[in-house]
Amino acid sequence: MSLSSSRTVAALRPRPALAVEPSSSVAGAAARMREKNADAAIVVDAAGELLGIITDTDIARVLAEGGDPSVETVEVTMTASPRSAPPPNPTDIDITT
Repeated sequence: MSLSSSRTVAALRPRPALAVEPSSSVAGAAARMREKNADAAIVVDAAGELLGIITDTDIARVLAEGGDPSVETVEVTMTASPRSAPPPNPTDIDITT
């Protein structure tokens, strides 16, 4: 089945994104994500520019590989330069299942 529609990004994710700094510890990011019930956080610099994204899977990988989440930084753990679209712009969505 294929579902195509034109929606805004804001309609897909109505709540504001959780943002963390690249210098934050993985443990600190995980605590903020838990507090906000979020499974991911965007990583932004001091000017608010998008640098990356950190997900609960990234955090689990740090633990599984024996890393110390209180020492490892978000910058080392994140996925850098994710593809994104600004919220006010429409985007075409094509979901195939």
